[in-house]
Amino acid sequence: MNLWDDNGTRHPITVLCVDRCHVLRIREPNTNDRKQRWGVQVGAGPKRPYKTNKAHRYHCAKAGVEPKQKLCEFMVNKMFTIPIGTELRANHFEVGQYIDVTGTSIGKGTQGVMKRWGFAGGPASHGCSKAHRKGGSIGMSTKPGRVFKGKKMAGHMGNERKTVQSLMVYRIDNVRNLIYLRGAVPGNSGNWVRVRDAVRKLKIGMEAPPALRFSTEGVVEWKKEGVVAALS
Repeated sequence: MNLWDDNGTRHPITVLCVDRCHVLRIREPNTNDRKQRWGVQVGAGPKRPYKTNKAHRYHCAKAGVEPKQKLCEFMVNKMFTIPIGTELRANHFEVGQYIDVTGTSIGKGTQGVMKRWGFAGGPASHGCSKAHRKGGSIGMSTKPGRVFKGKKMAGHMGNERKTVQSLMVYRIDNVRNLIYLRGAVPGNSGNWVRVRDAVRKLKIGMEAPPALRFSTEGVVEWKKEGVVAALS
């Protein structure tokens, strides 16, 4: 979808729904971990009890929540751990900050080199005989007498784990628990994605987020002037 700001600038928007995310477990760091990182396990999406095994039902019952469809763990410092059973809503993120989104890309099946790798292909005419979309040579002759590893050829495309970095949070809807991101995320509509704070925002020289004003009601939206507006 597209949204326009007060200046008439169009922003391509992807809407994410935070579907009943709860903290299920806090894992202490291992003795071999030099960074001493703690693990926060988060469960998302309800799952019918009769479709889960006994171990999973007991694991969620200890946290005081219903069985979850997806489980995910985030590595944090000890000071950023969250109590078990806490619900994570859309207002966990702030408008204007940058986040990384990880998901499974759309599967394309078996594709040729032109679609998969962007090859130019052969000539359309003038002596090209049934080689318009072929990849051409894949190696030398006797030496080395083999095809090098990693050679770009036709094969399966898509359905891979991909991460899109540094997407800006454009709007937060606390009522419907929605996150509006500026940009595209991997996967089809309705797929599960993993959202975390951006890791490259400060490294690639992006400008700092605008002035923030946290709100627990209504809709919080980003504006180019650095002002956050609360909409009813």
